[in-house]
Amino acid sequence: PIKVAAKHTAPWCKIWGGCDESSQKENATYFREMRTRSLPAAATFAKELDMSAAKVRNALRLFSSTTATGCDQLHLKRLASLPDAALEQLGMLFNQSIATLTVPVHDLLNILALLGKKSGGPRIIAIMASFYRALMKQFVPAIREWDLAKCHFYDSALAGSSSLRAAVLRALRIEN
Repeated sequence: PIKVAAKHTAPWCKIWGGCDESSQKENATYFREMRTRSLPAAATFAKELDMSAAKVRNALRLFSSTTATGCDQLHLKRLASLPDAALEQLGMLFNQSIATLTVPVHDLLNILALLGKKSGGPRIIAIMASFYRALMKQFVPAIREWDLAKCHFYDSALAGSSSLRAAVLRALRIEN
């Protein structure tokens, strides 16, 4: 498995500069500076968020009962049945993460897995920490609203959008 992963890593290292130490340092510096500039706005945004037990519970209920656990082994759908006091604490942790633009360090661990495609070749998936997934689920309604306001009919990344529509548009552009 290590040789297979190394084979599939090489092309991405060239594209993303992941194997280039100077590129990594440059990226790290850029993200530190961007976080520093964004902290005041993040703190203001966090104050306006409703992270009550009811809101956290509603977000957790959006997960399917068959959703896999993350590397932290938290079953997201089951977390919705926690008592209000526990969900209030989770909401405060979510709020703190937004206000400080940080997540608990163990949530930075993503397990990458290569899965085979039906048509051949591999695809990679990331198994993310449940805390981060639950935090991001809080913003699903706002993100969907933004997507709908900014989308175009042929956007292939839009939820429910047809890849066929995107392909037809590309073909039309090529023909024109």
